[in-house]
Amino acid sequence: MILEVKIGRLDYEAGHFFWQKAGKVVKNMAKTSLFGPFNVNTESIDTNVVGVGSGVYALGHNANNNSVFIVQYVGRSDTDLNDRLKKHLNEGYLLFKYGFLETAKESFNKECQLWHDFGEDKLIDNKIHPDKGINKDWLCPVCGE
Repeated sequence: MILEVKIGRLDYEAGHFFWQKAGKVVKNMAKTSLFGPFNVNTESIDTNVVGVGSGVYALGHNANNNSVFIVQYVGRSDTDLNDRLKKHLNEGYLLFKYGFLETAKESFNKECQLWHDFGEDKLIDNKIHPDKGINKDWLCPVCGE
């Protein structure tokens, strides 16, 4: 067992992570498919997140001798990913992963996917569904919200 919380526990077996709830496998552990992890500091953000554009990120820390990235928060920027990441500098997160995407809508879709995949408001610090921003006609690709 790697992590246990009220709703279940995270286990590792045969190279795969999965959630168990009352002894039953709930789902395989998701992957972010993002670059990183990198340290959350100005120099690391500027070195790794080069350019201006829309994208998504995950903030967290490593576990299991640095072999597992634990997602604690997911977010996006529709315009400047580097600048958005710097808003988290003093929030206590140790590491980040990121990915640029071609459009703001793709960034919204990926943020929604990450939010749902990593436990929604039950397991990560995001307490509400990803915001649509000014694009009120966008629907979450996972739940339709």
